Amino acid sequence: MSQIDSENISETISALLDNEADNLELRRFLKSCEQDPTLLETWERYNLAQSALHESVKPVNASLSQRIAEQIEL
Repeated sequence: MSQIDSENISETISALLDNEADNLELRRFLKSCEQDPTLLETWERYNLAQSALHESVKPVNASLSQRIAEQIEL
């Protein structure tokens, strides 16, 4: 079971992309990604959608998110 339940994952990712999430929410998301790697794919899709909406399409590769998560001590 992930740290963030599936009902709240969309809200969490949206908050992270909008810089509205706090450090605890970020840490929970990263821990959840360790348990469910498909969350990184969801993050990538949300990031791409947000970039397209803001006309600054710069896709983020899931491996980048993984490398960042590895650098942050949980």
